[in-house]
Amino acid sequence: MLEAFLEIEVDDEGNPLPKEHTINDHLFLGGPINGIELNPLQISYSTIALHHLGQHPVIFLQFKNAIGSTYEDIVCGIELSVMEAYKKHEYLSKSSKITNKIKFKNYWRAISTKTDLITSIHFLSEKLYEHFGRKVHILIDDYDIPFVFASMNNYTVDYTEIETLLRNILENSLSKNRFRSIALMNAVYPLNVSLIWNDCKYYATEFSLLEYYGFTQTEVEKLLQDLEIPINPNEFKTWYGGYYVNGKNDHYNARSVMRCLAQNGIIAYYGPTITIDRCEIRNFDYDYTYQTANY
Repeated sequence: MLEAFLEIEVDDEGNPLPKEHTINDHLFLGGPINGIELNPLQISYSTIALHHLGQHPVIFLQFKNAIGSTYEDIVCGIELSVMEAYKKHEYLSKSSKITNKIKFKNYWRAISTKTDLITSIHFLSEKLYEHFGRKVHILIDDYDIPFVFASMNNYTVDYTEIETLLRNILENSLSKNRFRSIALMNAVYPLNVSLIWNDCKYYATEFSLLEYYGFTQTEVEKLLQDLEIPINPNEFKTWYGGYYVNGKNDHYNARSVMRCLAQNGIIAYYGPTITIDRCEIRNFDYDYTYQTANY
């Protein structure tokens, strides 16, 4: 959703679409999409937020599939995520503004070496900057999953190797990337991962932004009331609450909430993709043992 809000929508040649032809504007500001008239979202009333609507080149990485019982499996998942990011910007291969098109095309076909993987996001940022003349917003979701699986499989995976690889990728993508504007990283587990950020100058935790993650208790109660859905708020919280942030346990899983409201019923919409029977996180300054974990 954040990617859709920020990104510059383009045609097959990489030319920015006129406002009247964009889809994302209608998603947030309201308007017709596929014959359905959408109402404006609350964010459409924020002057500061609208200043960024459809104004930035965006790189989105999703590490949820960087899993496995071996180092090779985890690295393969990271590589696939990077290749997907390149394919999203395939139009750059037709751009008259970028250099080194052969290298760019190679990235969305295969990643040959570890060095190529480490420098991949920095290189894509550079190409996007050349094309748009604007610095890039980088979004990384589930960035801690490779660490978790390396720790889970400590007999078959060299944890230090994974840590070093991720550190190098993130450093080159973020702190050493002069083509980056801002970056947002989202994790699954509440781990203190300062270990990997010793050389990253711009890492910070900003609690004032937490209200914008998922749905708050007040927002959920208003949704249930406005849509006249006969679900008890306490039962709703039992099912879909659970984000414990800034001392409060009143944040809801956005995907489950929206599916529940659409289907008018409480079901485990966000079922487990894996079950971790016992995952003791090593090398992190966070004393936690997870018996089960759904994400």
